[in-house]
Amino acid sequence: MAVNHNSNVVENEPNSGVLCSEIPADVPEWVMVARTGQWAGHPAGPQDVTPQKLRSALDYYNSHYAAQGTDLVIDYHHASVFAARYGAPKAPAAGWIQNMELRAGDTELWGKVLWTTTARTAVADREWRYLSPVLMFNRPDPVTGDPVPLYIHSVALTNTPFLTELEALNVAQPPSAGTSAEATHTLSQGGMQMPIVKQLAEALAQEPRQVASALGLADDGAEDKQVAEAIMAAVGAAREPPAEVLPEAVANALGVEPGADEVAVKAKILALQAPGAGLMQVCSALGIDQASELEAALTAIGELQKDHRKNEAEALVDEAIEAGKLPPAQRDFWMNSAQADIEAATAAIGPMPVMTHQDAHPNAAGTGNVRVLSDEEKSVCGLMGLTAEQFLAVDPALN
Repeated sequence: MAVNHNSNVVENEPNSGVLCSEIPADVPEWVMVARTGQWAGHPAGPQDVTPQKLRSALDYYNSHYAAQGTDLVIDYHHASVFAARYGAPKAPAAGWIQNMELRAGDTELWGKVLWTTTARTAVADREWRYLSPVLMFNRPDPVTGDPVPLYIHSVALTNTPFLTELEALNVAQPPSAGTSAEATHTLSQGGMQMPIVKQLAEALAQEPRQVASALGLADDGAEDKQVAEAIMAAVGAAREPPAEVLPEAVANALGVEPGADEVAVKAKILALQAPGAGLMQVCSALGIDQASELEAALTAIGELQKDHRKNEAEALVDEAIEAGKLPPAQRDFWMNSAQADIEAATAAIGPMPVMTHQDAHPNAAGTGNVRVLSDEEKSVCGLMGLTAEQFLAVDPALN
């Protein structure tokens, strides 16, 4: 098989043999043109033929040959390639491929051939036994300019094929159109079979290492069996619905464990929905008779809340008075405010400066104690033009 030859197609001579419409049983009408596989020993470099590339070759044939009403040539010993490259005078046709199709799960590309009389006789007499396709990889489409992963330039009759895995021409009964090649012959591996990881990577347009990582494999050199097992495990995991875990906040509100099963959760909800269930729980928590009236239970709850607010307010206000932020004369005001809105009172008192100073000093006459103004209070006096006595006289409680 020739690869990456000059893509100029030489005009083959249709009169090199009379076209034969009646094909003897020992001359196939459908021939295998290409198949999947990986060949590392070709002189032109390693070759990978994947199902996607075979599909590309079929699409190219359909758009550039079938759609135009033209056929793909089968020549002798790649005469089309050598004539284009070296200027050989003739490249006689042995037959014309008039249709193509994929078989065996898109692993084989087959062509329907209209043989010339000369070629038909030669094949029937076993003068020619094999085919050799000229595969063109990643060449630009002559019409669109887009790269084509693979297309067939031509096919040659040969007795020394590079691809020995292709179906021989001289078989007892070749597969008919539309039937699977598996029904009439044992499939070979097509050279060295391309690893599944690499086939998946090409199909997904990713690197093999990315596919291996997604399947949880250590590297892209895993055996096909390991890859298949990883795929089956991933499919099995995808089919199993994820375990639903009750959010911790919801579980605490219901009084069940976060890992409680569905039955336990539903049972708890039913118990809470039962008539009088809420009142019974409140009464139990308050230590009162479960037969008590709702009003009594609500009154008990209100008293507890009131006591709680009072305790919070006292702690806040008394601590502020002790720290010198509030004068004792304002205790009632701040107590009422804190009980009404403890958060607002806390926010108001928190940033207050220490305005009072608890140390007492004897006055000049030594007959009593006069409070000494703090630095902040002295600043206020300076701003307002007040003396210390005038400042202290504003509120007797400050003395």
